[in-house]
Amino acid sequence: VLSGNRNVAFGRPVRASGMHNSPPTWSLENVVDGQSGLGLPVSSEGSPTNGYSSEFSPKQDTTKWVQIDLGQVLPIDEIRLIPGQPVDWADRQGFGFPIRFKLELSLEPRFQDGWVAADRTIEDYPNPGDNAVIVPTHGRAARYVRATATRLFARKTPGTRGACVLALAELQ
Repeated sequence: VLSGNRNVAFGRPVRASGMHNSPPTWSLENVVDGQSGLGLPVSSEGSPTNGYSSEFSPKQDTTKWVQIDLGQVLPIDEIRLIPGQPVDWADRQGFGFPIRFKLELSLEPRFQDGWVAADRTIEDYPNPGDNAVIVPTHGRAARYVRATATRLFARKTPGTRGACVLALAELQ
C-alpha cells in the first residue's frame, strides 16, 4: 500500500481469514515486513561502486557505525538500509547487513541529543536478503543520521582475519 513513494502498510497490524503459520518462512507479519522475493528495484545501469564497507574485524560482536550529515535540519519520514551486493565477492543475500543494529537521528554530530528510531541490539535481526529495511521516523527533525552495528555480518568464519563487516549499498 503506497502513499506517494512510501509503503504505508509497513509494520501495520494484519488480520486474515486463516493461515499456514510456519515462521520464519510463512507468517502473517511477513505480508507487511517490507521484504519480497523480488528484491530491490534495479536500474538497467549497474552501480559504479559497491557502497560502504567498514573495516574488517575478526569478531562479530564489534561496534561499527556510519553517519550522514544532511547539511541542514530536515523532517525525516523514514530511514532505508539497503544491503550490499558487491560485484567483487561471492553473491550472498543481505551481504554486510548488521545482525544487530541501532538507528538514530540527531540535531548535532555527537548524538548527545540523539533520538533512537530503531533499536535492534537485543536480539538478532533476520537477514533481509536483497530487500530494503525501512524504519518510519514520522517526520522527526534531524540533521544527522547514524546506523550503528553492534553485531556484524560474517563474510568468513568469525575469528579469522577480515571475517566480519558492516556493509551497505545505500543508507537513505
